[in-house]
Amino acid sequence: MTDAVDALCSRHHYPDALRSVLYGVADACREAYPGLMSLVLSGSATTGDYVYLADSGAPEGVRLLSDLDLMLFTDQQGAQPALLAERLQDIKARHPSPLFDIDIAFSPASALDQIPPRFQMAETRRTGVVIAGRDVIDRFPLEFDHREAVAPFLGNLWKPFLYWTPAGGAFDIEYQQMVARLFLDVPMLVCGARRECIPGHRARADSYLAEGSREGLYDEALRERVRWAIDVRGEPSIERAGLESSVGEFARQVIAALDGEPLPQPEADAALVARLGKLLAKRPLRRLAAELRCVVRDPRTPVGDLAWWWGRKEAAAGAALLGMLAHLGEIDGRADAFDPPQGVRARLAEYARLPAVERASDESPLDFLFRCKRIYQAGLLALFPSLEKADPRQQVFLEPPG
Repeated sequence: MTDAVDALCSRHHYPDALRSVLYGVADACREAYPGLMSLVLSGSATTGDYVYLADSGAPEGVRLLSDLDLMLFTDQQGAQPALLAERLQDIKARHPSPLFDIDIAFSPASALDQIPPRFQMAETRRTGVVIAGRDVIDRFPLEFDHREAVAPFLGNLWKPFLYWTPAGGAFDIEYQQMVARLFLDVPMLVCGARRECIPGHRARADSYLAEGSREGLYDEALRERVRWAIDVRGEPSIERAGLESSVGEFARQVIAALDGEPLPQPEADAALVARLGKLLAKRPLRRLAAELRCVVRDPRTPVGDLAWWWGRKEAAAGAALLGMLAHLGEIDGRADAFDPPQGVRARLAEYARLPAVERASDESPLDFLFRCKRIYQAGLLALFPSLEKADPRQQVFLEPPG
């Protein structure tokens, strides 16, 4: 499938560094999985939205600033996952930006008969590229379940919180890009409401911005942030002045637009969790079973475990993150003033299945902020174990600088 990689990179004028990475990933997957049926590339790399930056100090003169999303379908015979992990680690080591990752979802070949009707899958049907194995694009759904759009938005609130570090450090560009990526969820939410699949961040943003300003998700303040996001993804920079307050205001405004009700200053109380829960699609039995396995793997208290399993964890997580981001905005990113409201900490504890989250008497506000990140990360990995990655480039965002 080298012709497919060449055609993709030529069509979108991608740098040779990305072309080389795609060749390397395909070769590594074929070597480690002799039963490989198909390796499908999806996401921003296929739509022309992959972010990179010319950088004379980076390998091959290019800094890769997006991840790669792939799906590998295999019969597992002779599989060597450790070998693949080693090969991918070698590739990632040549491109050290924390924003560059290679995310491969592994599935048996039989999964092609039951691909879920999610937006990403419908987008893959339209723009996906097979870079190894058989062409299976016609097995992906054309339609998607529009009710699934809100949960990814609430989950994406995590990225600007994870990538936040004090301004003026080494990771301002990463923080800026994560904020921009969050802002681009607005056109995605609009697509979901319309039941319309427009592939690619820029294409969705162009369609969204072509319409006039009005209330709800088309409010001019949200539209302005979408314009900014497209600009900085096209020309990444380290500029981040005022982003903390922008993120907090943005997240609150989106929630208010989704259900048409104003959002008071979030204390992340139970009422906010219930409000967010009403915006989420009903959990399928498969999801409930997976969450039950989380409890069985790591039991805490019977009553608490039952409440956690039955409750809407995405809503509790969204409320906690909404409060954290709003608080960071209120203090203009001053880590020495970090002291989130009790309700925010309570929702974080609820999500992570902890009795409480409190700052220790000898703990600095900055240390507490980063501990809150680690607490959320632990809750996320308990709920979705497949997300766990032994990647030191991510670990740097979970420990205070210095």
